[in-house]
Amino acid sequence: MVGCGPLLQSPRKRWSRPAAVGNLMDARPHCILHIGCPKTGTTSLQQFLTLNREFLLSQGVLYPRSLLERPEELLHTALASYALEESRPRLRGELFAAQRQQRTLMLREHLQAAFMEELALHAGKLKTIILSNEHLELLLLAEAELVRLKDLLAPHCSRLTVLVYLRRQDRIATSMYSSALRAGQGKPPILPQNPVRMPRRPMYEYHRMLSLWSRVFGREHLQIRLYEDCRHRLLEDFCEVSGVQLGPEAEIPPPANTALSALGQAMLSRINQSRLFSEAQRLLLVEVLDRSNAGAPALPLRAEAVAFYADWRATNERVRQDFLPARAAPLFDEDFSQYPLTAKEVVPVFDDALTLIHGLMAAGPVQANTDGYRIISTGSSKRIAPAVPKVLPQAKDGRQPE
Repeated sequence: MVGCGPLLQSPRKRWSRPAAVGNLMDARPHCILHIGCPKTGTTSLQQFLTLNREFLLSQGVLYPRSLLERPEELLHTALASYALEESRPRLRGELFAAQRQQRTLMLREHLQAAFMEELALHAGKLKTIILSNEHLELLLLAEAELVRLKDLLAPHCSRLTVLVYLRRQDRIATSMYSSALRAGQGKPPILPQNPVRMPRRPMYEYHRMLSLWSRVFGREHLQIRLYEDCRHRLLEDFCEVSGVQLGPEAEIPPPANTALSALGQAMLSRINQSRLFSEAQRLLLVEVLDRSNAGAPALPLRAEAVAFYADWRATNERVRQDFLPARAAPLFDEDFSQYPLTAKEVVPVFDDALTLIHGLMAAGPVQANTDGYRIISTGSSKRIAPAVPKVLPQAKDGRQPE
């Protein structure tokens, strides 16, 4: 355990904190660090936190802006950039080693100053700080990186809770299939190939990931939830953990990143493989498919899903024994009835193409800009939509849209 236990005390002299210092330390807010996992409703939670910043502040809850890499983003991507070792590539491109090290040091200095400035604006008014980035559990693989992240946050918090939602691995993998297609992959497998052999890949190896975070933040500071237990009341569960009181004035966003139907997935796979469209045009097609092709997604065969899950069953049991011993085995339910017994290929036909063309005409022309966003014209109005996931469009008056 790093830095979370009581101070080591000399046997000759017992140190006690002065009352004034103790009161000041106790006045610091509680920090909730939400680290994922991916495909456990993270986007919907981040949309809620972003849309309701003022509502949250009225309760003394801060969802910081200073830890975003772009103002339009929903999640605190800068936390990963801050904590990553200088030798590791950044999320948005590779630099030469010397340039990367200099950029990283500058980024850390700027981020720390911006975070402290934002906290100073709300000094004495905060009871909770909520941070959210599901990339943290995927990208931060070294203990030194987690220590760096903790050192950034801990001085400003009375206590620091790491919140993570776990989901059965085959369900995460099948859910990520639509995301891979939206990101431009042509024909990704629905289930990753040979996942156990992925070196240092914590997405599915929950015991390794939790052990790393518990060594740095302390096991007693981990709040582990199972997504399957609360998927139908995820927002309520998240608010209960973080101490947020939901009220009628809170804006509840619609579900985000819903799965494409099997037909929508097949059409997007063909679009991605064709290489006929610019990225801005392809993203508009993705938006049209999202609007018109919600439904049951393509799934692997039941035998394939069972075999994939079997690779992780042992590590799941270690999680239950070491982190959730009060829970009866197995950690997750083992119902695979949602998966088909035989394969059924979905092939888009001409009528499907006509439907897509009709959706494009209704959406209006598309024009890419230099910031990686696209401007979609719909009649007399324009709105900005992201070229990367997890970004909300922004209205002309600066307000986030409903």
